[in-house]
Amino acid sequence: MEDNSTITITKREYFELKCAEIQISMLEAGGVDNWDWYGEALNPEGELSYREEKAQLHKELFGE
Repeated sequence: MEDNSTITITKREYFELKCAEIQISMLEAGGVDNWDWYGEALNPEGELSYREEKAQLHKELFGE
């Protein structure tokens, strides 16, 4: 199910998000996702993993 509702953010927030998107895309295109520590960085010991953070945000935004 697609949710077409909107969230309003500032131009500064949008700019920062787009810059982060460009940066991660360029790093992944350059092979950073193959580095030895990449998995550990996304799954830090004693903290929420990237996957858990993403699921939590999804639940907050979409209630699923």
